[in-house]
Amino acid sequence: MKRTLVILSALAFSVPALAGQNAGARPSLDIPGAESGRLKNDVMEVRVDISRLNAGNAVHFDLEYDTQGLAFEGWEAGDLFADPLVFGPFDRTEQGVVDVTVATLSGAVTREKANVGVVRFRVIDPERSDVRIRTFHTGDANWQPDTIIDLGKGVGTLPSSAGLIGNAPNPFNPTTKIRYALSNAAPVSLQIIDVSGRVVRTLVNGVQSAGEKEVTWNGKTDGGKDVSSGVYFMFFEADGKKEQKKMTLIR
Repeated sequence: MKRTLVILSALAFSVPALAGQNAGARPSLDIPGAESGRLKNDVMEVRVDISRLNAGNAVHFDLEYDTQGLAFEGWEAGDLFADPLVFGPFDRTEQGVVDVTVATLSGAVTREKANVGVVRFRVIDPERSDVRIRTFHTGDANWQPDTIIDLGKGVGTLPSSAGLIGNAPNPFNPTTKIRYALSNAAPVSLQIIDVSGRVVRTLVNGVQSAGEKEVTWNGKTDGGKDVSSGVYFMFFEADGKKEQKKMTLIR
């Protein structure tokens, strides 16, 4: 049985950047069910994974979130280490960061891919529920940082599949924001269709990168004319998947 020791003490991981033996390691985030959208008071689970870990004894990450959109609920260690020692989690709400270090006393671990753990949040505002890894470090046998992985602007979540999330507000007047997800770069088509099946507006038509996307429809046709009040459909097509959802414009 895996045992998890939680230690409420911080490691000294705030140091200048290091390019050590784990410079090739890469963290990633996954939110199961993200393509279906999030609702207020939902519990959102964020999987923090690492790939290509080479002889690591500890990992540390700062997960950034919007405190107006999410509330920290809890943490569970993953399968990276057989007997994980967890330092934290520390919910630093003033910074909008959850700070976690996971270590082992059982010797260095090399893994092609493993789960560091799962961070749970309660959704306050679905429109402000994005998260990203701000910093990620690996540690040596003394749990001191041997590599600080350069993340650029950070690592965000990637959806597990393409899908149309929906729009908000709905009903709307005169604009609404439509959200959709892409698990990888792909050609995307997003059109607005009226009840007769006529295309009134093409919002997206081209290749886009992976991630959650958002586009605004202002209630106008491709020619710039206002459409009348009524029911309209968002028609989404990407990565072999086709979806449509209904929305209502009230002027």
